[in-house]
Amino acid sequence: MKTYVGIDVSKDTLAVALPTSEGSWKLRNIRNTPEGIRKLISSLPSQSHVVLEVTGSYSVRLTYLLCQAQVAVSVITPKQSHHFAKLQLSITKTDESDAVLLARYGQLVQPPLYTMESETLLRLKQKRTLLRQYKQQQRALANLLHSFSSLPVRDERVQSS
Repeated sequence: MKTYVGIDVSKDTLAVALPTSEGSWKLRNIRNTPEGIRKLISSLPSQSHVVLEVTGSYSVRLTYLLCQAQVAVSVITPKQSHHFAKLQLSITKTDESDAVLLARYGQLVQPPLYTMESETLLRLKQKRTLLRQYKQQQRALANLLHSFSSLPVRDERVQSS
């Protein structure tokens, strides 16, 4: 039987909700590091299906390591979890309650499995993000340089920099 595990991802920690046989939840927080994630993976029950919300780069490492360990994982959007929380009349907003909500989402919706992108595609996305950031910085510096053009005294070192 599948065990749906909810994980709320943040920069430094992962809030994990595991259902118990009594119908309650075992909650724990682990570090969002490769070592912490590997310990979590080794402690998951067999037939685990992890449900997590996409949180930009913070959830990628977790998703990658889960897929590498061949743990079933579903990645849902914040909009999906937000609407599900409304349906559940959930008003509590903590990392642990979000993890429980994600596990319940898995139990009721049974979301499709996530397929990790290839390493080549992951590298290309990083390069695209870096290039986009460089272009934004280039625009900002060009605008700054232009703003100096109206000053009565210009510093040549600033101009050349």
